[in-house]
Amino acid sequence: MQREQALEILRNAAAEERLTFEELEGRVPRALHATTRDDLTAVLTDLLSAERIEEIVGGEPPLGEGPGYSWEDPLVLESERWSELAVVAPGWCPPFLEVQTSIGGVRSSSPRPPSPRR
Repeated sequence: MQREQALEILRNAAAEERLTFEELEGRVPRALHATTRDDLTAVLTDLLSAERIEEIVGGEPPLGEGPGYSWEDPLVLESERWSELAVVAPGWCPPFLEVQTSIGGVRSSSPRPPSPRR
């Protein structure tokens, strides 16, 4: 949803000649491959107000409480080796996840858990 809104804003900005075709070509892939809020914000920052960007990038609040349901309190998984990590519930994890290992870490975010498959 957030990426789609960003792409619409980029297309409209190009149609209104606020972006050149070259700028549009450079920003569309960045919007499509954005993995964090900051990635998407960087694509829109000179086109919208900070408040409007927050409306788009902020998305819906996560469903739930506790670790893993806010940027300030991600669910942190710690391990000495990557091989010790395993997915316990395929298809679901809290929206804010941080993995820390002795060789590095990974941070992931999603605006809400995926809808159940039917």
